[in-house]
Amino acid sequence: MVMIFFFETHMDKSKAHKIIMGGLVGIACYVATVKFVELAAPSLGIAAARLAFVCTVVYAIVAFGEVLPAIFNNYAFMFYLVSGLAARADQPAPLLWAGLVVVGGIVVVMGILGIRLIMAKISQPQAATEGH
Repeated sequence: MVMIFFFETHMDKSKAHKIIMGGLVGIACYVATVKFVELAAPSLGIAAARLAFVCTVVYAIVAFGEVLPAIFNNYAFMFYLVSGLAARADQPAPLLWAGLVVVGGIVVVMGILGIRLIMAKISQPQAATEGH
């Protein structure tokens, strides 16, 4: 997902940290949802507890998105949504997901930037010879 979002930002390296931080926040919100539902389900019921926390997370992303855009952003929302869907697997592993967002995300971003740099260097001599 980091790669998709990085391409969506037109490979703007100044936005890479927002994608990675948003990913971590989204996954953390999923973990917090699970814990909240475990604690609140006896008094609210599972569906109401889940709905209350999801609404709280969505509200936080919308309300604080302008104040803390590196943390509360569309990427956090998307990672939250995908984490909830991925949790339907037999053994959800949010810590692994978070590690992949950080390590894998940095590797992917650096790889994309490296490829772009290599391609610019390769095409540069051709552009110089075409001008003569």
